[in-house]
Amino acid sequence: MTTILPEINFLETDPQQLLTEIISTYENAEGRKLALADPLRLIF
Repeated sequence: MTTILPEINFLETDPQQLLTEIISTYENAEGRKLALADPLRLIF
């Protein structure tokens, strides 16, 4: 009997999820929220 293992994912490939994580990490490190039109948010 063979067991089928789930697919292994080493990194996230969803662009929206990556952007959310980057912005969240930056906001936590800086202690401030980025507005939607903030130049730093646009760069990310």
